[in-house]
Amino acid sequence: MKTLLHYLFLLCFNILLPAVHNQCIKDQQQSLLHLKKSLQFHQPSYSTKVISWNSSTDCCSWGGVTCTSNGHVVGLDLSRETISGPIPGFLTNFPNLRELDLTGNHFSYNLGSFANFSNLRVLHLGSNFISGPIPGSFANFPNLRELDLSANYISGPIPGSFANFPNLRELDLSGNYISSPILGSFANFSNLRVLDLSSNNISGPIPGSFANFPNLREVLDFSWNSISSLIPGSFANFSNLRVLDLRSNNISSPIPGSFANFPNLRVLNLGNNSISGPIPGSFANFSNLRVLDLRLNSISGPIPGFFANFSKLTSLSLGDCQLNGTFPKEIFQVPTLQTIDLSGNFKLGGSLPEFPKNNGSLRSLILSGTNFSGSLPDSIGNLKMLSTIDLFKCNFTGSIPSSLFSLPSLSQLNLSHNQFSGELAFSNVSSNLVTLDLSFNHLEGQISVSIFNFGGLRSLGLSSNNFNAFPFNGPQQLEYLTKIDLSNNSLLSLYNGTDSSYSSSPQIVSLNLATNKLRTIPYFLGNQSALSSLNLAENHIQGKIPHWIWSSNQLDSLNLSCNSLVTLEPPLYNSTVKTVDLHSNQLQGQIPNFLPFAMYLDYSRNNFSSIPSNIGDLLTNTLFFSVSSNNLHGLTPASICNAPNIQILDMSNNSLSGMIPQCLTAIRDISVLNLARNNLTGTISNVEVSKDSSLEILEIGGNQLGGQVPKSLAKCTKLKVLNMGNNNIIDSFPCLLKSISTLRVLVLRSNNFYGGIECLNTNGTWPGLQIIDLAHNNFRGEI
Repeated sequence: MKTLLHYLFLLCFNILLPAVHNQCIKDQQQSLLHLKKSLQFHQPSYSTKVISWNSSTDCCSWGGVTCTSNGHVVGLDLSRETISGPIPGFLTNFPNLRELDLTGNHFSYNLGSFANFSNLRVLHLGSNFISGPIPGSFANFPNLRELDLSANYISGPIPGSFANFPNLRELDLSGNYISSPILGSFANFSNLRVLDLSSNNISGPIPGSFANFPNLREVLDFSWNSISSLIPGSFANFSNLRVLDLRSNNISSPIPGSFANFPNLRVLNLGNNSISGPIPGSFANFSNLRVLDLRLNSISGPIPGFFANFSKLTSLSLGDCQLNGTFPKEIFQVPTLQTIDLSGNFKLGGSLPEFPKNNGSLRSLILSGTNFSGSLPDSIGNLKMLSTIDLFKCNFTGSIPSSLFSLPSLSQLNLSHNQFSGELAFSNVSSNLVTLDLSFNHLEGQISVSIFNFGGLRSLGLSSNNFNAFPFNGPQQLEYLTKIDLSNNSLLSLYNGTDSSYSSSPQIVSLNLATNKLRTIPYFLGNQSALSSLNLAENHIQGKIPHWIWSSNQLDSLNLSCNSLVTLEPPLYNSTVKTVDLHSNQLQGQIPNFLPFAMYLDYSRNNFSSIPSNIGDLLTNTLFFSVSSNNLHGLTPASICNAPNIQILDMSNNSLSGMIPQCLTAIRDISVLNLARNNLTGTISNVEVSKDSSLEILEIGGNQLGGQVPKSLAKCTKLKVLNMGNNNIIDSFPCLLKSISTLRVLVLRSNNFYGGIECLNTNGTWPGLQIIDLAHNNFRGEI
């Protein structure tokens, strides 16, 4: 009997429970359904809360709805529902609302509709599209504790009525366009714990009274503004503060000694300001500091040794200051330290200590651009958590310890621009290494095939060393390698390090082998379908340029300059390459005509003997075209005027004859035209220049041109260099050029100019003129 009564009691309790616990009031349910109907969704499929509201269930069980025990709606969480349009007026039907979260939607318009929620305690409107100023009426929330308006488009000043939030604990206005100074009345927020005004346009000083926040214990963030004053000493009153972020402002002058009285401070960021002077000794009081960032300031002097006593320090960022002296080794051995950045302090010296086994949690070691020296200890291999090492442009010497390459978490290693020497030794290498840069050192010898055990490697920089051989046909597992720079070494060969075929080599995007001793174009390049940039300049390559080198549709830049190449095999189809540099070879025959997409073409210093008559029709995208110092004969092709985008044209040092095509100087966008040292004849008097000419350099000296200086040259308002020397020009001094104020070099030597050089009726001057050569003419009178 007792068991039956107990069962009936439990049954009744479960049936009656919804009726007495959070059952939704009918009019509240109707208001919520009206609200749902009024909402507009930017992407309806992203809605997970409102979309499921329906009249068949208790509204207090709906997603995002919170009710009191008597069924009144007191909380609405509509965050990240992609709701768009204005903030709905139906919200006024919930007068008991205490918490409202509309974060991460597409609400727009202004904030005026929120003036009447007197019971509201939490209001989150961050990451929307709300614009305009904050209305003064917006501050009528006597019970508000949290206000988030971050990441909107709010502009104008902070209204003084904000001081009426007596119970406010968290205020976030970050990521807007608020432009007023910081209000001194903010100091009345006696309960404030978090204040974030970052990423606005707030200017002016920080009011001294602003420091009177007895309960401010979490976050004070003014970063990314235009605050210009020095740090007020009254900040010392923030005895409970944990995070202070003032980075990226215009704060100047030294840090006051009183600034350091923060026994509970965890994070201090003053980076990217104009702070000067030394690091105050009073910073030693930051016993609980985890993160210190003073980067990008003018802080000078030595780094204090007391940082080694910060037993909880995880990040020390002092890069790009003016620090000097010797860095205390003990700081490297703080057991909690994860990041240390001293980069850009070129007067800061020091060396690395020995690192005991299982030492610390260091993940990032950045010393680039400092005066650190000495050798790398083999014990650096004990720092098992290291993922980034950047020692670029230091003065380290000796061999590179093999233990460095076996660090299991290492992904970025930059030892370039040091004095490392010897051969590389790899064993038990890390498969997580993504970037390896050892360029500009004194490393030598043959690079072992074991370098390809770095299975995740994407970028390899070994330039400017003394390596003599590289195993280019690496194993297939090096599938991610896309960039290799081996330039400026002593490479004689790219040997096959395995028995695999060339097709197994990685698909490289950028390959730089310039300034080596290679005698042939590596054949494996024929299988590189992803190759975008290839540089083989300044080698000893002879013979022909093979047709397959043009075949890749991805090839964007090809540099074979400064070799001994003689012939060029055209491809079966026009190439899509955009930059071609073949200068300083021994190439013969006709200038190539299969590069219609090229923007940069340099064929200078070869033995080409002819140029296609329709060359201009093939230069539809070309900006730079040089065929200087070849053996070109015949007339200058008039079709070159059809090149619509040509800006620099150099045909100097050839044997071209005939007249200068009249259209050539009339090309509007051409800035450099060099036809010097040819056999050009005829008169230059009829040379035409367009009114809006871009011509800056005109070189026509060393020909057999006659006539008078063209009057149209006066239109060249950007002209800097004019060389007409060593011709047969008969004219008086060209006073018309006096109107060109940009002129720096004028060469008229070895012609038949005559008369005086004074220009009595001309007001123009040459304020920037540096060189004027009038020798070997018939000028007379005074200079």
